[in-house]
Amino acid sequence: MSGEGEVTIYTRNFNPFSPNANLGTVTAIYEPLVVYTPTNGKYTPWLATSWSWGPNSTSLTFNLRHGVEWSDGQPFTAADVAYTFAILKKDFAGGGFPYVQSVTAVSPYVVKFSFSQPFSPALGQIGQQVIAPEHIWSKIPNPVTYTNPDPVGTGPFTQITSFTPQAYVLGKNPHYWQPGKPYFAGIRYPAYSPESENEAVVQGTVDWGDAYIPNVQTTYADKNPDFHYFFSKTGPTVVLVLNTTMAPLNNAVVRKAMGMAINGQANVDAVYGSYTAPGNSTGISPNSTWFDPSVAAADNWTTQDIAKANAMLTAAGYKMGPNGVRLMPDGKPMSFTIETGSTSADYVQSSQIVSADEAKIGINLTVTPKGWSTVLSDVQLGSFQVALMSETLGTTPYSFYDFSMGCENVVPAGKTATENWGRFCDQKATSLLTQFAAASTQAAQTQIADQLEAMFAADAPVIPLFTQPDWGEFDTARFTGFPSASNPYATGQTRYPGAVIVLTTIKPVSS
Repeated sequence: MSGEGEVTIYTRNFNPFSPNANLGTVTAIYEPLVVYTPTNGKYTPWLATSWSWGPNSTSLTFNLRHGVEWSDGQPFTAADVAYTFAILKKDFAGGGFPYVQSVTAVSPYVVKFSFSQPFSPALGQIGQQVIAPEHIWSKIPNPVTYTNPDPVGTGPFTQITSFTPQAYVLGKNPHYWQPGKPYFAGIRYPAYSPESENEAVVQGTVDWGDAYIPNVQTTYADKNPDFHYFFSKTGPTVVLVLNTTMAPLNNAVVRKAMGMAINGQANVDAVYGSYTAPGNSTGISPNSTWFDPSVAAADNWTTQDIAKANAMLTAAGYKMGPNGVRLMPDGKPMSFTIETGSTSADYVQSSQIVSADEAKIGINLTVTPKGWSTVLSDVQLGSFQVALMSETLGTTPYSFYDFSMGCENVVPAGKTATENWGRFCDQKATSLLTQFAAASTQAAQTQIADQLEAMFAADAPVIPLFTQPDWGEFDTARFTGFPSASNPYATGQTRYPGAVIVLTTIKPVSS
């Protein structure tokens, strides 16, 4: 099987803790305890077979699968899970799990996570962390810099049968725990530039891709009866992240006026066609079961109304300057840069449309594409003004609202923010987030989520533009069983841990 990779050259890095790890590392080589599938909202037991909550969601215990072996034949046990999280705590600032107080191997096949606070969203977070073997990583002096050139994992494809800077091949794990799987010999990952990646998919030189292809029906699917696609509306919310430490972006009136200036439907139509829908003032996708339409209707600042937006800014003291750019009270023009990833043509195009819309209310946004690593560094350090990028997506609304409003994640500009890049803080929202984390029933969580949606609509901490579709293209000439709209057992994405479900489901076409 051939998959795609949006890199121009590979280095031999299969470190599951590294953001620079090669494709396949956390989808084919290493596996999580649980796989969450956003297309159906299901948690599928994987390295864990079941789990149970402690009192008030202050702990979570996993029962691990018996008989799982690492690809070198060593047994997989609870010690591996505990050691994985020890690495994250020691070398990776907790790995994004600050509430995890301790991880204990209760027995060889039982592992208990104890939390410093009630935290019901934990299953969708720690459950999806891929697990590394203690007997290998306990010998690694520096897990941060180690490239792990010859990985040992529990996944279906762990053997590096060939490697060059242009392509590598992962072969079957000889000790894989699912009998008879995988159904094919290996995966080849060619290196592509962003431009050649799309061309490779359209030309049918990859079996499975997840590229954004404009007009995918005509440019791809209509070209060959074996070409299929599944663009599920389950990706993260793409937003304008605003640096709220600086005036006037620290003013909710300005943020709402900026949202009201944007023709969301025209933006989506121009960039994605019918693949997705424009954002709304809750920040939650209208396809989500958590979405409260009454909140979006009550405080609607994401539907274009140029006259109202102009009136709001004028009333707030931002007068129009002689050159069509509004002035702040100190006389400085309302001129800002909007940065986004230069390799993401869809994001650049969307930024340009947003810039043209903001000019209609006297706000000058200069689109400044940069490498994604630079964009990420800028927002993390707070050295930016406006950025178009995706916000984190979790299995519940907790992650999104924590990322955009939670005070506990706010750090001063100049220090690295792992979350809440806009540095917006709302104490009431933070309190609601704490209540959500402590809620043990769906009904209680829904009630709190509705309040968080209303607070987001009132604060406008970021400006939602659209839900990013999870792209997926499949050439079924050689393989069958890919996910589809009629069988959405997974998304079409090749890059998230849930992709292991696809890799263990698809089969070669019978000759």
